[in-house]
Amino acid sequence: MTPIRGILETVLYCDDLDAAQRFYSGVLGLASDGDTSTLMRTFRVAPEQVLLVFDPGVSEPAGRDVPSHGCRGPGHVALLIGDDLSVWRERLAAHGVGIEQEITWPQNRRRDRSIYIRDPGGNSVELITGDIWDDSGA
Repeated sequence: MTPIRGILETVLYCDDLDAAQRFYSGVLGLASDGDTSTLMRTFRVAPEQVLLVFDPGVSEPAGRDVPSHGCRGPGHVALLIGDDLSVWRERLAAHGVGIEQEITWPQNRRRDRSIYIRDPGGNSVELITGDIWDDSGA
């Protein structure tokens, strides 16, 4: 069996795709393919990692080319950033994005930190300085 290599795409849902485009490209600086379909927006996180934002009203109905899917209510995604949170605090403030919460993770030796914000769909977006699931502290 070929082992799983990673997560290629992660999906969040937002009723206002244009607002999602402005947030993920304009505020967070993620590259977008420029597609303006009524179904989704696509953002490149890393060479083999894509964040998709779907309009749940378009992705839920049956009979599409792929199985229907969608959710209502906030989802969550954590995006790895560099160690300098002050740069992100300034960028978010410049775009009028409030920080919901900041956490220092005591369980890892590096004491990585997270900033939590909300996207236009109400999803929780975490900007995190390191891999808190790796307890080696490296």
